Order: sequence, then C-alpha cells, then structure tokens
Amino acid sequence: MLKYIITILTILLINASVSEAQFSGDIKVALGLTTTSILGDNPAKLPMVPMTDEEDAMTGGAMRHAQPGIEFRVTMPIDEKQIYYVPFSFEYAFFTGRERINRSQFIVDIWTHSFDLVSLSSGLYVNFYKMDFANAQIYGGLEGRLSFIRKIDTRASRDFLENIQPDEIWIVPPKEKASRIGGTFRLGVEGKLIEILHVNAGFAVSAINLIGKDNERGELFTPIKDLETQESTVTTLQVFILLQLNL
Repeated sequence: MLKYIITILTILLINASVSEAQFSGDIKVALGLTTTSILGDNPAKLPMVPMTDEEDAMTGGAMRHAQPGIEFRVTMPIDEKQIYYVPFSFEYAFFTGRERINRSQFIVDIWTHSFDLVSLSSGLYVNFYKMDFANAQIYGGLEGRLSFIRKIDTRASRDFLENIQPDEIWIVPPKEKASRIGGTFRLGVEGKLIEILHVNAGFAVSAINLIGKDNERGELFTPIKDLETQESTVTTLQVFILLQLNL
C-alpha cells in the first residue's frame, strides 16, 4: 500500500512541475481532512440486523454517519489569468458501520462492517468570484473519479457480560474488492493565512459508481449479498478542509 501511495504522489508532483514550467501562476499543493456522508436511502445506511418486522430484511451497512478521511490535492493553472485550474486529487476514506444488539440482560452482540475507499480524481475548476478580504476566492468544478473499495471486513462478537462463558467472534466472508468510475461536483473557497499558506474548504457531491456496476456482487457498500438483486448508485456528500501551499 505504501508503494501505491508513493507512486500516486510522485505522479501528482511531476504534473505540478510540468505545469510550473508552462505557466507563471501559482501551483497549489494541499493536504487535509475530509468527512463523507452517504446521501439518500441507499442500503448502506440500513441496519446490519433488522430490529423490527417493518424494516427491510436485507443486511445493510449501518453507515448512517459521516466517515473520516484524508485528501492530497495538486491544482495547476491552465491560463495566465489563473481563472481555470486542473486538479489532481488522492483521497483515502475509512468507512465503518457498527451496531450493538442487546440479546438479553447478560448477552450483547456487536456487529461491525468496515472498508477503505481510495479515490483518484481530476477535472476542471473555475475561479468565479474573488474577494478583497484575505485574498479569498470562490471556485467550483467538475471531476471524474476512479474509486477502489478495499480492506473489506465484517464480523460479529458476542459478549457475555457476567462471564457466564467465553466471548465469541464470527468473521463473515467479505464481498470481493471493487473499482468504480464516477463523478464529482465541487464548490469551495480559498483564503490566505500567511504569505504562501492558504486554507481551502468546501463541499463536494459525488456519484461513486456511475460506470462499472455489478449486479451479481450486489450493493456496493453492504457486507453480504443476501436478498440483493442490484447495485444502486451511491451518492455522497463530502466536507473538506485543507491547508494549501501556493508555490
């Protein structure tokens, strides 16, 4: 995995060097934190174990909350006025769903489902509004993205609270790894902190799996295929805040 990350970062920095040779504008290198939430009624947000007869019988991903991640981005100008930029981004998000089920006064089941989502993206940004305050500017853009789902893990543990017998752990055979092609709309704002250091924050709405769906595998972000007949489109909302160097 380390070799994979180093290769990606090297490619991004080479692209930045090429752009710097062609244009006099700033090359922007940013690193920071992201949170990703699944939008809509995707099965990934359903409980892993239905609590009532009214709930869907399929096994959901229990991912109802925002998931943490990191992003590394290189943005390069493609015109002398620095209105249009081409971004190259590497994102690594950590998805985890967890449920606690009280079986009785002394028995508790804990289900967890986790995977890593690695994404590469590039597209076009437009700086459409500049402000005098903090040398700030608002930008928007579209990106194509290639995403990889890896390190899939699903397990359950049974805790006996009064030590009436040893605790138990079951590991569920995971779905196979997957890769998908999607798209992103991004809106953000940049502001100057000190001479070359800026903050870059905003949000992005993505469709993760527009191309490459596999109905035989079932839903993209759920742990098992039981009762699943298709792969639904996964849409996400990402909030990001990056520290950025304008070189």
